[in-house]
Amino acid sequence: MGSESDFNLYKDKDGNDIQIPLDTFLETTTVLEILRERTSKINKPFSDAISFDEFLSFLLHWRESTSTSPSGRHLGIYLALVTAYRNKQGEFSPQETKGTDIPIKHKAGAILHAIHTLLDAASRKGFYLKRWTKVINAMIYKCPGCTELEKLRSIHLFEADFNLIIGLIFGRRAMYHAAENGLIHRGQYCKPAGECNDAVMLKILHNHIACLTKTPMGQFECDATACFDRMVMLFVLHCFLAIGTPKTSCKMWELSLMHVVHFIRTAFGDSKSSYASTPTQRIEGPGQGSRGGPSGCTIMCTPLLEAQEKLAHGITFYNPSQQRRYHLASAMFVDDNSTYTNKFLRWLNCAVDHTEVIEHLRHDAQVWERLLWTSGGLLKLQKCLYYVVHWQFDLEGRATLTPSSELLPHIQLSSGNSGNYNTISQYDCHLAHRTLGAWLSPSLCMKEALRRLTIIANLFARRIVTSSLTRWEAWMAYFSVFFLQMKYTFPISHHSSTSLRRLQSPAVRATLVKIGFSRNTPLAVIYGPIDFGGIAFRDLAVEQGIEQLCMIIRHIRSDTEQGKLLLITIQWWQLLAGVSKPLWGNPTILHSSLPHTSLTSLRTSLSHSPHPPCTTFTISDSLPS
Repeated sequence: MGSESDFNLYKDKDGNDIQIPLDTFLETTTVLEILRERTSKINKPFSDAISFDEFLSFLLHWRESTSTSPSGRHLGIYLALVTAYRNKQGEFSPQETKGTDIPIKHKAGAILHAIHTLLDAASRKGFYLKRWTKVINAMIYKCPGCTELEKLRSIHLFEADFNLIIGLIFGRRAMYHAAENGLIHRGQYCKPAGECNDAVMLKILHNHIACLTKTPMGQFECDATACFDRMVMLFVLHCFLAIGTPKTSCKMWELSLMHVVHFIRTAFGDSKSSYASTPTQRIEGPGQGSRGGPSGCTIMCTPLLEAQEKLAHGITFYNPSQQRRYHLASAMFVDDNSTYTNKFLRWLNCAVDHTEVIEHLRHDAQVWERLLWTSGGLLKLQKCLYYVVHWQFDLEGRATLTPSSELLPHIQLSSGNSGNYNTISQYDCHLAHRTLGAWLSPSLCMKEALRRLTIIANLFARRIVTSSLTRWEAWMAYFSVFFLQMKYTFPISHHSSTSLRRLQSPAVRATLVKIGFSRNTPLAVIYGPIDFGGIAFRDLAVEQGIEQLCMIIRHIRSDTEQGKLLLITIQWWQLLAGVSKPLWGNPTILHSSLPHTSLTSLRTSLSHSPHPPCTTFTISDSLPS
């Protein structure tokens, strides 16, 4: 199935038919069928040629401090050649002593053209350079001071020109080609124009609808073990071929990794001994540090997510009039995956036992585990967790979340084809967990998220007070460190204005003293614009509303999965309020019965605006006919 058989999914290098064993997992068979189907639809791959302008552009956008090149031809040498070739400042002028001297710009250009020609030929003809086969592995801490093997991260230092061609063909060109042609699954958000907060927003909206409609839901959180070191590269390359990547470029990457020899770098220098792949034992993965690693993980997950939608129950939501439908099995960013399950219409109209929810979730989680195992990945089941959102009603009809202690039995999953089962940790719906930097829980409680932000804010305040920063440096620290740390999760948070102003107070007061103001300066001066004599600090309560509004407008106008689900959520929220006027269009009208969610948090922010966006968020079919 490799380059020796021209990447044929049906026949091996000897011309024999490739047969899938009868005892193969259904998940594995489904993925291979999807790959064959997608590959057969590719009419013409995109170009494998590398233009000189692309070559220079990629170098100019590469940070010079990046560690590269075991041979010593590090990135700084390439960038020095580019600087001399461009000569924008006129620093390199030809000497006038001898008329035969060649200007340094021409010399640099000749060297760069030679390097570019070699890289272009490697991409178009599918060969590799022997120099590319030496790779240095440097170990860095995952947890500072912990030297356990599982707590160390292995970073691969490739040759700069090899990493450049991989990043240009696979990391840039293939990714943009797949994104522009809709070849990346909608559940994967590690892609051009994608953000990790997009995957988190889906989770927030799932929890919102479950709380508004009081319907059960299952949620499984997982993370792959050593993702970039376990990906079967032959499978990854076939996934690239299925989106139109040229075979010659895939052959170049395959042969390079097949002949790579690894050395270890420590504080004592590089090791003399090495390790490499053998015909019977391959070293898999593109390696952490490869410019093609993140794109390889994204493209690889597309057939996996497609297979999961065929085999798993997934999660489905309808609006009150059942005119809008939303369905998804998983949402992920790189290798961080969240799997969801429900039977919305049936569970909305009749009571359901929690064991049915658990069984649906167990099935979907096992499907994803086997799909990931098919690609060479592995779930660290000891770190996986799940939530079961189940409601119990009292005699007055009031709903409360069922405690996790009553939601038995626990889920057990097998690992690959080993037959060994592991019990997965179950979290109570009021207990938050960290997902892509945000602390969330199905109950929509933000106490843990606020506590974590408070720790960060207090630490910043202490460091500012005890530092020797100048006034300008303290000013820059507030905006480039504190403010960015605080606002990162604001699009998907709903902290109260009081708690945010209490949160920012220590950091603001400490910064005021450091830049020469009284810590008791009036708030109007602290947060007022500079043009009117203010200091122009940012009020976090206002910033949260701005970030929420920007995120919502972006998704609704772009008609993304988040935008579709958001419209469904708004309509259930409107129905729960029991009024016909749009809630966001009329934010000053009080509705005490509405629970405190992201929707009501934004509504509170809009109530302080003189011009609420009544036309932008008017939903014509918000109520069932």
